[in-house]
Amino acid sequence: MSSYQDEWGILAASKPLLFTFLFIFTSLLQLSFPSHFNRVVCLATNVPSTTKVTIQDALRDPPDSPWLRGYKLLFNSRGIGTDWELPYLWSDSTSPPTGKPIQDQAKDRGHPSRWTGIIHRFGYLILNYILLCIYYNYLDLAGYVRLRPADTLPSKEGILRRAIQQLIEPIHTSPITKRELVVRIWSVSDLIIPDYLILSAYHDFFGIFFIATGLDEPWEWPPLFGPITEAYSMRRYWSIFWHRLIYKSFNAHAAALLSFFRVRRGTMASRLMQNFLVFFFSAGMHGLVSWRLGNHCGFGKNLVFWLLQPLAFLVEGIAVSSWKKIRPYMLLYVPQLPLSIFERMIGYMWVVAWLFWCVPKGRFPMLFCGQK
Repeated sequence: MSSYQDEWGILAASKPLLFTFLFIFTSLLQLSFPSHFNRVVCLATNVPSTTKVTIQDALRDPPDSPWLRGYKLLFNSRGIGTDWELPYLWSDSTSPPTGKPIQDQAKDRGHPSRWTGIIHRFGYLILNYILLCIYYNYLDLAGYVRLRPADTLPSKEGILRRAIQQLIEPIHTSPITKRELVVRIWSVSDLIIPDYLILSAYHDFFGIFFIATGLDEPWEWPPLFGPITEAYSMRRYWSIFWHRLIYKSFNAHAAALLSFFRVRRGTMASRLMQNFLVFFFSAGMHGLVSWRLGNHCGFGKNLVFWLLQPLAFLVEGIAVSSWKKIRPYMLLYVPQLPLSIFERMIGYMWVVAWLFWCVPKGRFPMLFCGQK
């Protein structure tokens, strides 16, 4: 593959495009005709004919066409309509052990027609585009503060330790300025808002296309992101609000790795290790993409940002466990509703504080690459 600095052209792109097409076609062939593909594998690798290549996660309501069945499994990272479907795909969804399949939830909501689904997504596509224009033209803080390399120095990445030192011994630490706080706010908002709007717009566009062609039904295109109101912990931020396009793949590989090392499943230690491995894989993927795009700065610190996320889960687990012991006594003096609102507000403040602390650790080293 040519370097990212080379000028793009048909000849430069032909080889990766060909490899991509062959990979997709081979995968589609395997999923569409698993029994026939099994014979090909046996002939090509000389393995015993008793070896089976099967589809473990079949569709609940498979279409008649084998090619369509393969398509609905291949391009289905969230497992919609399968037994391994992700939870919380709609705002009123529940977790998989107790929840209904997504097509049953769609029927409960009235099962919108094809054109209703298209119009609905077209409206969201236009809305996302307008909000994206408003963000970059009027709300993007980078246009107001005029970022400089000095704003993202290594000494500016941390803030908690410096804030404590500034209270105790102000002389021995670099002061936290208003400008620095604005830059940190920008680094967090710019990580979330553009990705949310751009990816949602792409999702709506392709949803319109595949629903209009009749390949998919409207219920097969739930929102890519969950409601932001549910992100009152970092665990819920990543598991409900943020997209989970790669979660199933990374989670399956993490589970397979733990199984290989005979780590007993169902324990807190195994859950923590699995969470760590999922974010470890995610860190590697994001780091390699940034590297390939030419950003060779801060590779290690970008990994640290992703590897810090399971630490937030651990802190939340300890805090929630301790609060559960205190909460019954609090209910003796405080009504249920005000206490629940208080808990939710504390959760939102924690998520903002965590992102405010850890996002610059991963983003600052990659900004102004080679200029600091």
